[in-house]
Amino acid sequence: MKTFFRSFQHQFRSIVAQSPSATSGGPGTGFHPGRNFYQGYHGYGRAFTQANNNSNDDEEGRSPSQAYRNKLSRRQSVSNSSRGEVVRAIRDQRRNITTQSVHPAQIEQSGRPRSNSTTSVENVKSGIEDAADDISPPQNTHDLHNLQLGNTQSELGNELISRISAAKDSNDFYAVKRIVSSVYTVTDPTVELWDTALEALCVTRPDSFTVDDAVSFYNDMIARDLKPTANTYANLITILCLRDNFVHNNLSSINARKLLDPSLEAEAQALESEQNFKIAMSIFNMAVRLDLLPGRVHTYNWLLMACKHHRDIDTAINVFSIMESHPKIKSQHCTYAIMIDLYGSVADLEGATVIFEDYVNGLNSHKIDNKPSFATLPLNKSSTVYNSMISTNFSCNEPLGGVEVFQTMLESSLRLRPDTVAAVIEGFARVGDSSSGLEWLKRTAKTAMEGSQIPHPPVSSFYFIMTSLLKEAKFDEAVATHELLKECQNLYTMDPTGVELNTFSENVMEAIITKPEQTEQVIEFANQVLRQQMIEKSSKGIYYPAIQTLIYTCASFGRFDLAMGLFIQWAQAGKIQFVDQGHLTGRRIWHKYIAVVVNLVIKTPNISLQQMFDAFRMAYDNNVVCSVETLKLILEKVKQARVDCEGDFKLINLTLEQWKMYTTVWLQSAKNEINNESQGFVNAESAEQFVADIINTFGKNAEDVGRVINVNDLGFVLSKMLDYKASAELIEGLGYRFNGAESYTSGYVPADKMQTEQAVAMSYPSFDSSDASLDQTPPTTPGSVEPEYVFDDELSELVSRHDYRRNMGISPSDCYKTLMDGVSNGLTASISALAGLANALGRIGETDKAKKVYTHAYEVLQLLTSVEERSSGWFRLEDAMISGLGHGGDIEGATQHRLRIIQAGGAPSADSYAACINNVKETTDDATLAKELWEESRKFGVKSNTFLFNSIISKLSKARKAHEALEILDQMMAERVRPSSVTYGAIINACTRIGDEQSAINFFNTMVKQSKGQLRVPPFNTMIQFYTQTKPNRDRALYYYGEMLACRVAPSAHTYKLLLDAYGSIEPVDKGSLYKVFETVVNDPRVKVSDTHWASLIHSAGCIEKDVDGAVEIFDSIETHPSNRQGELPDAIVYESLLNVFVENQRQDLIPKLLESIKASNIHQTAYISNLLIRGYASSGDMSKSREVFEAMVDPPMGAAANGNHPNDLDSIDSAVVFREPSTWTEMIKAELEAKSVTNAKKLISRMEERMYPLAVTSKIASLIV
Repeated sequence: MKTFFRSFQHQFRSIVAQSPSATSGGPGTGFHPGRNFYQGYHGYGRAFTQANNNSNDDEEGRSPSQAYRNKLSRRQSVSNSSRGEVVRAIRDQRRNITTQSVHPAQIEQSGRPRSNSTTSVENVKSGIEDAADDISPPQNTHDLHNLQLGNTQSELGNELISRISAAKDSNDFYAVKRIVSSVYTVTDPTVELWDTALEALCVTRPDSFTVDDAVSFYNDMIARDLKPTANTYANLITILCLRDNFVHNNLSSINARKLLDPSLEAEAQALESEQNFKIAMSIFNMAVRLDLLPGRVHTYNWLLMACKHHRDIDTAINVFSIMESHPKIKSQHCTYAIMIDLYGSVADLEGATVIFEDYVNGLNSHKIDNKPSFATLPLNKSSTVYNSMISTNFSCNEPLGGVEVFQTMLESSLRLRPDTVAAVIEGFARVGDSSSGLEWLKRTAKTAMEGSQIPHPPVSSFYFIMTSLLKEAKFDEAVATHELLKECQNLYTMDPTGVELNTFSENVMEAIITKPEQTEQVIEFANQVLRQQMIEKSSKGIYYPAIQTLIYTCASFGRFDLAMGLFIQWAQAGKIQFVDQGHLTGRRIWHKYIAVVVNLVIKTPNISLQQMFDAFRMAYDNNVVCSVETLKLILEKVKQARVDCEGDFKLINLTLEQWKMYTTVWLQSAKNEINNESQGFVNAESAEQFVADIINTFGKNAEDVGRVINVNDLGFVLSKMLDYKASAELIEGLGYRFNGAESYTSGYVPADKMQTEQAVAMSYPSFDSSDASLDQTPPTTPGSVEPEYVFDDELSELVSRHDYRRNMGISPSDCYKTLMDGVSNGLTASISALAGLANALGRIGETDKAKKVYTHAYEVLQLLTSVEERSSGWFRLEDAMISGLGHGGDIEGATQHRLRIIQAGGAPSADSYAACINNVKETTDDATLAKELWEESRKFGVKSNTFLFNSIISKLSKARKAHEALEILDQMMAERVRPSSVTYGAIINACTRIGDEQSAINFFNTMVKQSKGQLRVPPFNTMIQFYTQTKPNRDRALYYYGEMLACRVAPSAHTYKLLLDAYGSIEPVDKGSLYKVFETVVNDPRVKVSDTHWASLIHSAGCIEKDVDGAVEIFDSIETHPSNRQGELPDAIVYESLLNVFVENQRQDLIPKLLESIKASNIHQTAYISNLLIRGYASSGDMSKSREVFEAMVDPPMGAAANGNHPNDLDSIDSAVVFREPSTWTEMIKAELEAKSVTNAKKLISRMEERMYPLAVTSKIASLIV
């Protein structure tokens, strides 16, 4: 080993002697082999060898300072002689402050005045008070929902403290903000509540957010005459310093990119204008004056970090001195590290040495706080201080000093960490000596591989050396370094972090800026490194920001070919990792990558229109929503191409696919401006030009036009941007007939497909007495008549009063009676009124009346003389029947009317498709039929609205098809249709059904943030149910109940059922709260005590607490309970819950009596009761009875869902018939398997398959058989 290090010493001396830092006037002036280097280096070599036998892992061992101080005294100081006085001033000031009582008025700042010092800032309170308020008090301050569970106003503050703390522990900033807004509802708040809220804002705030809301919250506190505490000031200072840290780091990245993109200057100036440090210091000074010093060391650490960022030594000395004087605070290791880094940033090695010596003295005196530091501060370890001292020596052009600190550490009992090795390796590279850095990297890596106590270099050091070599065009050495990294990663766990990968990419960008002629070679190498690091080695997968930096660099240098190559390659890799695996959160990451990179690539200088479309294709093919800026850039490029072709758009020579992308971009831009009610790049003039482009290329050939644009969408856009006449002219210019704004969802039929002059845009069938027959028309199609009615406006108004939007309290049945009275007197209503009434009657299940209205309306159509009126009226009538019958559950009837419209060349409206999708119920595979209806609507170009999107997403989520539901959500976003709380509720439901907790939380937070007061109960219930049943966690369930109250959403009966489960089914059972909730249900006039509430109480007593007698007692009390005045309970669900108690507790002896009670009460025995009987008999070994119960049940009609097993469909079946559910088959097969009757289990599977159960159902049940 000694021989190895002697050879290393020789090589290293040679390298340093030839390196840039050895030459006069270079970065290392004053540092050369002839000046103490050999002595220091030999010492290092001996210590390096001895380190192999040092097994002490205690970082806080004896201090290795004296050797370093001796070596420092032998070297000539690199600082100016005037700095000696500064050092004395540091000590004098700190000694003066420490030995006196700390009264704010007595503290003065010393040292030279600095231009960026905050000492001249006396008070910026007015600036704080003027900050924008992001958390405004709610307008309605009533606390109805908080009182529902017995909470009084005095208890509300404590409840909010608990909820804020829970949200803080979950690191959920948006939840914190929502709950904090409720603080304003407390009429007599405490300072503790205000401080808790401010601390939660501090801990959970994303770094990229400004501090306006926190500052405003503080100002509101002052306005309420609440006196801030030391914690108040500490939290506010920390928030400001965290933001200052983000601004500093972000500015570093932006300033590097400004060289490629001057437009970033505005963003840089906006960040530089923030006064976070100034305000933080003003608040700190205020706290000092009021003798309310922060009591947590990390507050001072963050102030010192801010001083470091602003290179403000004087202020740092002041803060450091005040902290040292605090009787309850000890400086941390990281405190000294920050101070040393600060002196290093201004090249003051002597000042850094003073701090270092004080640290060593404090370490020897046990005055250093070893508790963990704030998460984003430097690690609170002794090695962190030594690392800072090493780095400071290098930054002060004293590499020898850095090596000597490292040597001192080797000779001590300190445990070396990889970041210490990194400090030396990267230190050489930072002073321009990458060769020495590379040699250190190689030697330390090899030594670690040989089993030495010297740690291997971290990944960041390999990255740093590789990029340093790239800047010097040393590609062979960079490749060799990468090979060495791979060798180390085969031996050690060295997964790169996102920060390390991003730093690597940014350094690659700087290397290309340094030598742009090497762009292709550098990018190729960097891409190979990233592929190996993120795909082959990293367990964390792809980190896209690092890739985006490379693509941005290529695009900025005009290398579209390189940018597109990277884009496609990493898009495909991400699709495999994120999308194809069905990861919902990953899918979002992938979509964001596509959107961001498309925007980057299309900004490539001198890019052609065709290249733009090549870049946009990835987004187009995957329904990725691009930014408004992206869409505008493409349209501007199209506009320029049109000018270049002197207006002859055909000469641009777009392919069919490019045409589709062009029309998609234009329509998305138009919809965006319509939704935002803005008038920007896409306006009436551009709409006319857009249509002219289409006509110029395709003429009036409707078939060709239909291949490149959804004319339905175009009709919608034009109807919003132009008047009727202008819209009609443009649509008809494309070979289509415009039916008016109200008909834009109905589809458009090419004019060249009209049969005669009498034909219309959607030519409804014409019947007369000679050819009308039931064989030719659906059952609800009327025959020909000779109507003699008079249109009456008053009758039209009367039969429209059922409309819920008019809130007149008149039922559709009443309106039907009014219509029939009018008809008998020769009067009739408008087609619009008749269609609306037919729809409304169908919705409430009055299908016979709906069909009569339809028959009458069909007669009235003959009275219309205008072809357009007859066409639109016929469509409106047929569409109304689809919607009404669909909502009423008559899917077969709705289908007949749907097919009539399609056969006539049109398409039903989005609302009609939604009604059918929503109400496809009576089959064993609802989701498949719903998906077919959805795809049909897309095929016919129906413009999907929120209702239609919500309907298909909800249906898929209930079928646990989360992946497909999310794909449709992507389409919804791509079409600029704003998701509602119903949309998010369905997606949240899909996520919870497949157990994807994090995605559910993310979508929930997005919903609450975006829905703005239009929230509904189901999403909250879904989250509560998830933490009650799927992943039991009472605290999280109650947290979402609190969120419901905070958002002023009234709990439903199901909410209370879930709360009963939360208190009664999650152990330990909280009986007090359980019965308090039940009492609330009883007393709440908005909800009714139902079977599920009693079932929860019975389940808690009998199944959780195993108290069978208690469960029976609850059951027996139902009949006489005041809430059961109607005598409706107990019903099948309540009986089922008690039966479950008997089965779970092996009390089969009680089952016969319960069955007699069910029969005596005329309660229908549902499949779920039968399931429990099968399980109960099987568990007692009586398989014959289990089989008897199963075989006594009946299969529903093939392909139809079982009926009679739910309260809402019990009236429609024979009380003696019990239909099997899929769960019944599952229960019976489990029973057979437990009885070792595998053959019988397989026979049951075969019977299911014969009955055409969906594959998803049978395969899941078949999986039970191993």
